[in-house]
Amino acid sequence: MSRRWIQAAALAAVLGVLAAAGCSKGRTAKTGTPGANGPAEASWSFKPDRTPAAAPARPTYAFKALPPKPTNPDELFYWDFRYADLTKLDLSKSQDLLLGNAIFNAGTKWPAGKLPSGFDPKKILESGKDPGLGIRDLQKQGITGKGVHVAVIDQTLYLGHPEYKDRLDAYHEIQVQGSIAQAHGTAAVSILAGKTTGVAPGVRLTYYAVQTMENNAPTYKYLAMAVHAILDNNANATSTAEQVQVIAIPASWAKGASDSLLLDQAIARAHRERVFVISGALEHEYGVKLQGAGRDPLASPNETGAYRPARTAEFSFYNQPDAWWGLYVPIDSRTVAGPSGPEDWAFLRSGGISLAPPYLAGVYALAKQVKPALTPEEFLTAAFETGSTVTFTQNGKTYKLGPLLNPQGLIQRISAEKK
Repeated sequence: MSRRWIQAAALAAVLGVLAAAGCSKGRTAKTGTPGANGPAEASWSFKPDRTPAAAPARPTYAFKALPPKPTNPDELFYWDFRYADLTKLDLSKSQDLLLGNAIFNAGTKWPAGKLPSGFDPKKILESGKDPGLGIRDLQKQGITGKGVHVAVIDQTLYLGHPEYKDRLDAYHEIQVQGSIAQAHGTAAVSILAGKTTGVAPGVRLTYYAVQTMENNAPTYKYLAMAVHAILDNNANATSTAEQVQVIAIPASWAKGASDSLLLDQAIARAHRERVFVISGALEHEYGVKLQGAGRDPLASPNETGAYRPARTAEFSFYNQPDAWWGLYVPIDSRTVAGPSGPEDWAFLRSGGISLAPPYLAGVYALAKQVKPALTPEEFLTAAFETGSTVTFTQNGKTYKLGPLLNPQGLIQRISAEKK
């Protein structure tokens, strides 16, 4: 029996125990009437606590030469070309560097006739909007997360981007830093619920903006406060359609770090109350490690075989591939909404593991639409068992990456189990 299936079987056993524990205590969910294609969708009107100011656009900087590369060939680096003026450069021989290391946006000015063959920034930006892995095919079938209430807890959010503003139900702030919108939350929301970039563009979205740094160190107590606030609101909801069913926290933390115990305790409460909290530290409560997957910007986001370890994990993965077991989720080569205005878009060659939770939360919302009674344990077990294994060769050596999330296979499995 392969290592993957031994681990999947062990995971299923652990999740079975967690499911029994999670269902044995906590509040009983209120009953509601599902709609024809999933849970009932309540109507709502958006009244934010406050409307943060859009982030100011960066002043355009004219490059006279490309920035120097690190002297260490294994060091990961990026060129941030957002709002950059590159019109004076000859980039025709820089394809590998641009495809592997460039972050840019709609405000980047490129040199006419001096780009590498096949490097089309507009096409790359557009391709990066596709969630990939067959998500758009599921959306065409009406599986959009409709009727599912989700929450995101992150930094201050720009509320006016047309990519997701129509999905916002509530915006709350807890001890936020500054009054200007930040890029992190904007990226998370567009990946989860964006009209074109989102996995689940039909969801109802509640957002909590919180402070994540205090005295020059990470703090987790405000994240914990937001989780408790969401659960308290659930307890007072008049129907299941009003209740948040999944919370995405685009962050990760080590056990025992700073005041993170408060957050782990809040997540444990959510588990007892049957609310799935998906974060970069998913293993703390569910024993499941999230891993990031990436692809070449010119490769199709819907081609499973195009995925490789995320840019931030490449060096470690190729040196210790067995240590990188977990559920792989796309995080690289994504185009996301930006915080500077309704036309702000950015292409992120490397997204970081913080982009995995909103993606997985979106897939969970799709699954909850199909099977409203679905539990987090059932979802994670199905995600592992239907996940794909990508076999590829790098520098003459064969590697296996997986399981890579397979949304179509996952939804097919859950639909069959519903019958």
